[in-house]
Amino acid sequence: MFLMSILLFIGTFLIAFLVKEFRNSPFLPVKVRAIISDFAVIIAILSMSGVDRAVGLSTPKLTVPSEFHPTIPDRGWFVSPVNENPAWVPLAALAPALLATILIFMDQQITAVILNRKEHKLKVNYIYIIYIYIYILKFLNFGSSNGFGENRKEFSQNSENLKLLSFPITERGRISS
Repeated sequence: MFLMSILLFIGTFLIAFLVKEFRNSPFLPVKVRAIISDFAVIIAILSMSGVDRAVGLSTPKLTVPSEFHPTIPDRGWFVSPVNENPAWVPLAALAPALLATILIFMDQQITAVILNRKEHKLKVNYIYIIYIYIYILKFLNFGSSNGFGENRKEFSQNSENLKLLSFPITERGRISS
């Protein structure tokens, strides 16, 4: 049962990936290839669901209740955001949340503008995405108990380790040694 679930997962992924790549193949007209590759995930899910049904093994499925109601019977549809907190807490959290949203948005936009300048001739490849992923994981410091390091010394050691993991990107988007 577990092996069949894994095989269905791998099959769904491979079908979706290969059908998505069908867009670049020489078969069929361009518009037909585009339409087929746009529905790659749906095609993969439906085809592997058909395989699951045809094989007939008992694989785990999502159980959907017959009625649409809240999961806790004595609770209504509206869950109070205040709960046990004072009523002023959501209002007080509004300003820092807005500032954090603006900060993250502006940081992303400024970074995109800098990286996409023509003089950089940056061609982003998969290693650039892996580099950003490693940077985020090291920034969050998943190895510590509270997620942000036990103390300032540990944070500085992690920052030094982060420098060792950094991959400088050259003008052509390749990793320099």
